[in-house]
Amino acid sequence: DFNQSKTKWEKHCKKLTKKHTKERDHLQKEITSLTVEKDKLLKRLNTIERDTRTHGNVNANLSDAESRTKLNASYSELYDNEWTEAFDELTTDNKITDKDAIMILLKVLMTSFQNCREVTWGRYERLIHVASSVDIKHVSSVSSAKHITRTQNMNIDLMHDIKGIWLKATQELKEIAAEPLYSVIEASLDMNITVMPMTSKYLKRCIDLCWQMGVQEKPLHLDGFVEIDSYAGKSFDKDKFRAYTRYGSHIAFVVWPTLYEYEGGPILGKGVAQGSAPVNTSN
Repeated sequence: DFNQSKTKWEKHCKKLTKKHTKERDHLQKEITSLTVEKDKLLKRLNTIERDTRTHGNVNANLSDAESRTKLNASYSELYDNEWTEAFDELTTDNKITDKDAIMILLKVLMTSFQNCREVTWGRYERLIHVASSVDIKHVSSVSSAKHITRTQNMNIDLMHDIKGIWLKATQELKEIAAEPLYSVIEASLDMNITVMPMTSKYLKRCIDLCWQMGVQEKPLHLDGFVEIDSYAGKSFDKDKFRAYTRYGSHIAFVVWPTLYEYEGGPILGKGVAQGSAPVNTSN
């Protein structure tokens, strides 16, 4: 009867909720663990990266530059296409205010970026840590400077091999991690976007693109903020942002974060921000 069906359905919902919570908690623990490792290994990793880049060739550098250019183009397309479709769905179909919709979509992107960065780059650091733990300081007897140089070159060659292993592993990991990442990000929004096809599509594209950003030798970087009002009141930097619907001397809120070639590096793609007031062109 109806009551039995209702009870059965409620039990099923509770079971799914419990499973979802367990998966989310497990992924959050994994992310926390990777973050701790990242902080410990950052200095050493930077040194290894410099050696690897010096050892690399021109073709590899060109390939990396081409990859970043393509990712920047994809980043712009994400804003022009999926972001716009999701924004229209939130504001028109779901009657959410423009600013709240912008806030939701910004949070989706930044949460995707942070989680993908931790999972992809964190695993690379683990491999680097294992490989670099066998260092020349552990060699019992070093007879000459030539031996030191040879050992260092072997370590650099190993870094190249590890990069190939890491790239292959992260592609396989993506298939496993995509669904839990989707669930974690959706849970952070406190709303069911699975019933919103355009917003759901936007989230999946954010995860896919942010994952690709994270599997670069030097991961691409988004401005380190999540909240829409993080730049409110600051001067409108036209080198960093383009206008949303109006320019102004100061920023009212951020719509789309600035993309950098890597953390602390040059700007690859401008962000989008709303000016605090229309530009006065009467004079």
